[in-house]
Amino acid sequence: MAVDTNPNSTSPDPSKAPLKDQKKKKHAKKEEDLKKFADILSVLAMTMDMGEQESLKYKLLGTTEDIGSWGHEYVRYTFPGVDDITALRTAYTIYLNFKDYTSSLRVALFFEDIQGMVLELDDEMAEEDEDRKALQDIINNCKLSEGYLSVARDLEDKFMTVPSEFSSGSSSGDWIFKNKEHGKASAVASLGMISLWDIDSGLAQIDNCLYSDDNQIVAGALLAVGIVTCGIKNEYEPALALLHGFTNKGDTTIRIGAIMGLGIAYAGSRKVELGISLDQILCDATTPVEVLAFTAISLGLVFVGSCNEMLEQTFINLLKKHREDALNDSLIRFLPVALGLLFLGKEDYSKATSDYLHIFNEKIRRFCDVILRSLAFAGTGDVDQIQVLQRYCAEDIVKNELHQGPAVLGIALVGMAEEVGIDMAIRALEHFLQYGGQNIRRAVPLALGLLCISNPKMNVRDTLSRLSHDSDGEVSMAAIISLGLIGAGTNNGRIAKMLRDLIRYYDGEAKHLFCPRMLLTVDENLKPIPVLVRVGKAVDVVAQAGRPRTVTGFQTFTTPVILGAGERAELATEK
Repeated sequence: MAVDTNPNSTSPDPSKAPLKDQKKKKHAKKEEDLKKFADILSVLAMTMDMGEQESLKYKLLGTTEDIGSWGHEYVRYTFPGVDDITALRTAYTIYLNFKDYTSSLRVALFFEDIQGMVLELDDEMAEEDEDRKALQDIINNCKLSEGYLSVARDLEDKFMTVPSEFSSGSSSGDWIFKNKEHGKASAVASLGMISLWDIDSGLAQIDNCLYSDDNQIVAGALLAVGIVTCGIKNEYEPALALLHGFTNKGDTTIRIGAIMGLGIAYAGSRKVELGISLDQILCDATTPVEVLAFTAISLGLVFVGSCNEMLEQTFINLLKKHREDALNDSLIRFLPVALGLLFLGKEDYSKATSDYLHIFNEKIRRFCDVILRSLAFAGTGDVDQIQVLQRYCAEDIVKNELHQGPAVLGIALVGMAEEVGIDMAIRALEHFLQYGGQNIRRAVPLALGLLCISNPKMNVRDTLSRLSHDSDGEVSMAAIISLGLIGAGTNNGRIAKMLRDLIRYYDGEAKHLFCPRMLLTVDENLKPIPVLVRVGKAVDVVAQAGRPRTVTGFQTFTTPVILGAGERAELATEK
């Protein structure tokens, strides 16, 4: 065996090698322990006030394993709002660069500061004038009103339009006068939905109602004007011109109709002129409390998400004037809602206002805090806020505290961000449904509907089906509405059968029954075409052999047609 006897040799000393390796191992072990210690501090930072973003800071210093395995709550706590916005803006830019305008618009909705924006296409988005106009009509929902107007024309304006003579006060053949008091106002206001965004013919049709001797009809017409012009960009501002003069009328019903019409028409516009005008109503000491409440809501709609300091102080001052039992009046509860609308989606800006609520008594403070949190953090999935709202529901769970109902809806508003958060919220709501008081139980069906709009989850559908037969009328009505919400646009057969069964179950109870539906047939260019259809009582043909009739006692009509409760339509031809 050859041995190196050269004294200048650079071969390592075998006796020293183990010592170096030992030091390296100790150093590596120390770094690993420090990372694990940083992980512990990151978790502790979730429950302790250790400074801003300390949880994220220590996680970055800790281990690099899959953060998703740490759980949903931890992930939500450590990617704070500011970083979320940065990521969204980056995604928005990438989508724009690749000309994926649909995805870029969807992302932009999460961080845009201005509500109620009007999207206008330019030459870069659509080069051809014809294509650009067609796309703009789709964006503005112009096609939507055509279908409703086609139904009205087919019915020769006798069912859903108003006769020219209102002075008589009643008409046996007129569907509006078949209603009473607020029902008449709602019937006339629905004309605005039929003529939605159709300013030319819609306003001309509603104009006749403004000269009626019946104040309920006038109030409904004022609401209809606001609905027709909602979000419409027009240099003549027809809504302001028609409605502003009615805001100071002597009749309370007419004033509320005009004020709410303005709020709907200019929602999200932050129109300063309108803000000054409506604010004068709030500052008038002679203003009735019902007018005061609806004026606050209208201002909240117009300046939604604006964090307007002047309106914030006005709403708070109005709340200060009322006693501890003021919230027993349902109208006064609109003031905290109006305050919350100012901070919709503005979680960072709402903190100062939330801290200021300590000036109120416990009852008002809790109610205001729930509303503010729910709207400021709506759609964020913020785990901390959901836990606060859950604690509000869990404290004295059977006492029916006033703030507990809004807290249940708040859980749905905050938790609807993504699928995992939705599932967590649904599980919490099921517990509240089992152990909660009356206020909580009445809000749970609506919360489930908000969480699963157009998403008929089997467990939610079954829960709502059970609640739709609840002995409490408000619980059952809320469940029926939510069945419609989760099945909207899905053509879900099970939900359709549930609703048909509920029509028979609640036969004779007007509050639980549904309105008539319309059937409209169109060609490939979305132009209405007449088609023969059979309309009759719906028949359950599930599991029946052959091709049985789906309707019985039918009559043959040409579309468009109106379907009554419990009716179904089928094509009259085999084509």
